[in-house]
Amino acid sequence: MAFLLVTVFVLSGAAGLIYESIWSRYLGLFVGHSADAQVIVLVIFLGGMSLGAALAARYSERIREPLVGYAAVEIAVGLIGLVFHDIFQSVSGVAYATLFPALAGGAALVAVKWLLAGLLILPQSILLGATFPLMSAGLIRRVSADGATDSGRALAVLYFANSIGAAAGVLIAGFYLIGASGLPGTLLAAAIVNLVVGLVVFGAVRLTGEEASVARPAPGAARAVGQALGRNPFPIVIPCHRVLAAGGRIGGFTAQGGTTVKAAMLAAEGVRPRA
Repeated sequence: MAFLLVTVFVLSGAAGLIYESIWSRYLGLFVGHSADAQVIVLVIFLGGMSLGAALAARYSERIREPLVGYAAVEIAVGLIGLVFHDIFQSVSGVAYATLFPALAGGAALVAVKWLLAGLLILPQSILLGATFPLMSAGLIRRVSADGATDSGRALAVLYFANSIGAAAGVLIAGFYLIGASGLPGTLLAAAIVNLVVGLVVFGAVRLTGEEASVARPAPGAARAVGQALGRNPFPIVIPCHRVLAAGGRIGGFTAQGGTTVKAAMLAAEGVRPRA
């Protein structure tokens, strides 16, 4: 599973930098200057990725299966990529037919051009930024389940895979795809890669039946917690619904709703007691 995840992350990196290189050409047509377009792409791409990474990192611990979230993000990026050319044409048509002529000669024209250009690529940039935290969370929960694998090494491998894929994506797009299939064809190729990556990861999670290790109590952990509570002379404040019976079973619960409520509370925290 780990090898598959690293492999698809290479493809994800390639698709991401194909988008960045192709957006510069699209926005150059939109704002009328390639240098301005490159600045816009760098600002929005890096800023959007930073925002997406921050949001994903904040909420990844609450996601029971980060790889399913990762697959959903990849599929969303691919779907947007499929329609980006049509959206660009529609926005350009409306802007140049009605909006820009009304603002001609004013400083607002430049501001509106930059704003629209940024909004065209912002959604995908945010989604692309969420891929690394989600993939990292999913991979680390698996490879470090037994404590034998260094999570730092896993992160380094992921970063290398994504970066080498990004470099390959720029080379392929710049020296082959654009010349062979034009801007729409290059976008289509990147979108297909995203869709394939998302579907492969989603299918792998479902077919292998693997669960992130954070969702499984460690063997003997429930008994250890109970014994520690009983022997410690000092009071330890632990939410009572987190205390399980021996063997990881759910045990009792005296609050209203009984073990049904206890099971629901544990499930919300990503824990599955044994039957």
